[in-house]
Amino acid sequence: MPKIVDHDARRAELAAALWAVVARDGFDAASVRSVAAESGWSVGAVRYYFRTQADLARFAMEALAGRIAARVQSAYVDDQGIVRDLPATGSRSERALHTLLQLVPIDEERRAEVLIWLEFMARARFDPSLDEPRALAWDGERYLLRLALADAAGLPLPTDPEQSLPGRAEEAALDLLLAIDGLTVQAVTHPEHWPPAAQEEAARRLLARAADIVTR
Repeated sequence: MPKIVDHDARRAELAAALWAVVARDGFDAASVRSVAAESGWSVGAVRYYFRTQADLARFAMEALAGRIAARVQSAYVDDQGIVRDLPATGSRSERALHTLLQLVPIDEERRAEVLIWLEFMARARFDPSLDEPRALAWDGERYLLRLALADAAGLPLPTDPEQSLPGRAEEAALDLLLAIDGLTVQAVTHPEHWPPAAQEEAARRLLARAADIVTR
């Protein structure tokens, strides 16, 4: 009986191998050959899925964004795709903080994700083939910040990435995005000044200030 190949699982393995190469050696070191060596696959096997470095990069960017989104989604939707019951106000603030913390380098997994993402964004400046995943990443991050702010402020949760928040909340969500991006860059650049507890406390303050603007 022929062996059934799980192509999605194989692509995920290759994305993980690419992430490892980029995190360790930078984007310029990531090639079909280096990813093949990292994954233990042959170059020919990698080329079956991705012919070029650009193909690999696009897939890995999308997979990385999907991994972050899945962690956030698990707090709002159960394994059967059913939206979880709305928690109490205090719990909504904690869930909102959980959402923000998926974007900052608060542990080794998220630190690696941030480093990889910054490498991809630097590469995207010179590679038009990365324009689409770069734009999708912008939309996705804005949606996560809108979701967190709406949760913390007790607003109806946005259900579409293009759905703006009402009134002052939309501007506050954009300000929160800028602040969280700044925290992320500071924490990954100067980790000695931003241990996990300091990152969490800063994210909590930023979220509380943004929610206060909305509810004032």
